[in-house]
Amino acid sequence: MKSQADDEPFVVSPQRGLWARVYRRADRGNQWYAHIRVPRLDTRRKLGPASMTAAQAADEADERLSTYAHRLGRVSRVPTVEEAAREFIRWKSTTPNKRGYIAKRGTWRRYEGIIDNYLLDALGPDTPLDEVDDDDLVALHEQLMEETPGASSINQTATVLRGIWRRARKAYRYRGDDPTLAFERIGTDPFGPYDAFDPEEIVAILDHIDGLLEQALAGDPVDQPLVDQLTVDRDLIGWYADTGGRRSEGIGLTVRDVNLLHESFSIERSFTELDGAGTTKGKRGRPIPMTDEQIEVMTRRLAGKRPGDLVFPSPFTGEHLSGSAVTKRFKAYRDAAGVRPLPLHALRHAFGTHAVGEFEVHEVQDMMGHRSIETTRRYVHHRPVRGGGARLSRAFGRARRGQITKAETVLLTPKSDPNCDPAIDEREAANG
Repeated sequence: MKSQADDEPFVVSPQRGLWARVYRRADRGNQWYAHIRVPRLDTRRKLGPASMTAAQAADEADERLSTYAHRLGRVSRVPTVEEAAREFIRWKSTTPNKRGYIAKRGTWRRYEGIIDNYLLDALGPDTPLDEVDDDDLVALHEQLMEETPGASSINQTATVLRGIWRRARKAYRYRGDDPTLAFERIGTDPFGPYDAFDPEEIVAILDHIDGLLEQALAGDPVDQPLVDQLTVDRDLIGWYADTGGRRSEGIGLTVRDVNLLHESFSIERSFTELDGAGTTKGKRGRPIPMTDEQIEVMTRRLAGKRPGDLVFPSPFTGEHLSGSAVTKRFKAYRDAAGVRPLPLHALRHAFGTHAVGEFEVHEVQDMMGHRSIETTRRYVHHRPVRGGGARLSRAFGRARRGQITKAETVLLTPKSDPNCDPAIDEREAANG
């Protein structure tokens, strides 16, 4: 493009069918604007302030032309790894999925962290997408297996990689090969083993907090802030054990979610530091019955509170507790109690393990908020068969006493020759 005076309009046309007339608007303080024309689009857009040079305005107009053309699917080009990755994050953080939900901030921030910490370094931010091959992704997989061997990290990286390539096909009309299948997911068995606290371990943790609370109350003078913090922690950890609620659901629980008349909780919302107040993970509410202990705790905690107040507020600010701080304090109580070093989420597994022994599977699914009953069935392996020994004894005893049913008789009778008719055999025997 020839050099232009800063006040003269000019045309930017990177390729046939795409052009933009770049000019200043005197009525807007000489700011730069562009009249953009691409197939199926005729629009005017501000490019930047009056302090921009003509060259800067031309570059911005060229970028706008490319962006509009790619979004409308009229031009195909090969983006760089960083371009495709940023477009994937933009799309993920702003576009509703098939169920109408936009990804929570915590979700796409994790994806963004994977891109910044691993993908751009391993693949190169300026590498064209069609130059990334299977060997590059296999090497990335091996690197992550050494640094973050957990299945969750590997599988989330696989999700990000597939998302980047699939989004590139739509946003840039990219038609190159997709090497992301070379980055293998780590299979997880939904019915496999999981770690859950035993009832004795939960009691040990709560007893330890009770001991700390007694020591704090016996002080002279009483350390009231410490007493308040221990009381909230004791009640919240007990709530997790008695309801199977997620960490964010306990932190976001309000007075209106507690129904003492019907002795139940209505889990409708959650709270995280990244996303703030929002829906539960399953995007739907669910009822959970109250245990006797929870009825006592809720009666005490709800006294004098309004419907919108938090059940477990921070004793220092009155606002939501910090999730990371709750986890940190739980680990300290757990270690001091001398129980297994399991995460806070193991309280939820403990609830599912014991609840499935008293309730039907679909009832446990509703209480835990599982979208699929297959997620709940993992706890069925620990479900005792009530009266199973007596039932087996009756079944085996009846068979051994010769009490065989008509259906069993059919199954146990040997098959006769298909060409032999018993009625014909009887007539032949009668006729000699």
